[in-house]
Amino acid sequence: MSKFLTSDLHFFHKKIVEFTNRKQVITQDEHTEWLVDMWNSTVGNDDDIYSLGDFAFTGNYEKLADLIGRLNGRKHFILGNHCDSKVWAKIRKERMNDSRLGSIATIEKLKNVHMEVNGEKHMFIMCHFALRVWWNQHYGTFHCFGHSHGSLVTDDRSMDVGIDAAFNHFGEYR
Repeated sequence: MSKFLTSDLHFFHKKIVEFTNRKQVITQDEHTEWLVDMWNSTVGNDDDIYSLGDFAFTGNYEKLADLIGRLNGRKHFILGNHCDSKVWAKIRKERMNDSRLGSIATIEKLKNVHMEVNGEKHMFIMCHFALRVWWNQHYGTFHCFGHSHGSLVTDDRSMDVGIDAAFNHFGEYR
C-alpha cells in the first residue's frame, strides 16, 4: 500500500487549463479524463491518496459523487477555498449510504498523518493553504499544502504538493 499527495486538480473548472501550464499538454475538453487517467494509472485500489483542496469546481452532488466513484484508492479530502461547502457536507453525510463514496476515508480542513519515508516515520501536517509555522515544525514535522499552483518558494520541510507544482519541479504532471 502506497501513499500519494496531490492538490488543485480543479475537476470541472472551466478555465483551469487556460490559467495554468496545463495548456501545454491538454485541452480543456479533455481535462477531466486526463486527470482521471493520470490518477488511476498511479493510484491503486489499496493506496491512500490525500487531495489537499480544490479537488473539483462543482456544487452538483451527483457529478461529484460519480467522479469520486471513478477514482482508485482510499481518498482523504482536505477542503480548499474552491470546495463548495454544501456539496461537501452532503458528500460527508451520504458517504456511508452511497456506494460511489465508499472509498472516502476522511473529509477535513486540516490533517496530521504519520507516514514512513525512506524507512523512517515522519509527521505530516496537511492543509490547503501554506503555513509559515506549524505544529512540531522544529522537531521534524513536514507541512504539505496546495493552493499556490507552484508559485511559492518552499524549504525542505514545507512542500506544495499540487499538480502544477509537480510540473514546475519535474517537468511533467504527476
